[in-house]
Amino acid sequence: MKSATNGSRHEMERQLAPTTDTLNEARLAVGKWASKHPLFQTRLADIELVVSELASNAIAASDGEPYEVSGRVHGQELRVSVSNSAPLSTPPPPSKWGPEDVLAPSGRGLSIVRGIADHVTVTRDGGIVCVTATFRARS
Repeated sequence: MKSATNGSRHEMERQLAPTTDTLNEARLAVGKWASKHPLFQTRLADIELVVSELASNAIAASDGEPYEVSGRVHGQELRVSVSNSAPLSTPPPPSKWGPEDVLAPSGRGLSIVRGIADHVTVTRDGGIVCVTATFRARS
């Protein structure tokens, strides 16, 4: 596991093994970091849930390489990104995220992320897929 704070409490990143054993570690690391930012105290549970969903998807799509969880605070926004090496898959655009089958045992995570975060983007650079969820401060 690689961990860094980039010299500032406004940024964090952590690389984790692509196993379900690291889901809690990802959620707790981001939660601890985000809790240092008073503007986002009311959003901590949402932020942690989104990290859990995105990390779970990164692990499921993994090619065996570590995934990265990173965060950045800029003004009134907190952004959390989960990146992974996924040469064969890219999630659909967030506008298409919705439960395909509400009775299916899986497949609702991305629609949960879309419903909780204020904005979501998906980028692909070569074989790296990055999903970023943005949370705006709420009073």
